[in-house]
Amino acid sequence: MILVPYFLIGAFVLKIAIEEKNKGRLLLIGVSATIYGLWLLYASGLNYLLLSAILYLPGLYFYVQAKREQGINPFKGREKFGVGVLGFLALTVMAMIWQGSLSVTF
Repeated sequence: MILVPYFLIGAFVLKIAIEEKNKGRLLLIGVSATIYGLWLLYASGLNYLLLSAILYLPGLYFYVQAKREQGINPFKGREKFGVGVLGFLALTVMAMIWQGSLSVTF
């Protein structure tokens, strides 16, 4: 699901605009993109957002492998918490699908 990165990009632009005290065009773009990203996430519904957690989980394996090949610690501080939340959500969604309480229909 591409909607989560849309939101994160908007939030990052907003962060840059605030840190640089940019009160012009960049701030407007950051606020607009963040609000639009939040709206996209809301409009897509919780089911699709939860299902996307399953899709992000396998990517973590390749990310960790690449960082280990470079000799870099893959996660620091809050990133470990985020990965834990993502893993928990992915496992929870898989259990919900297995039990039949969450349907996967397109």
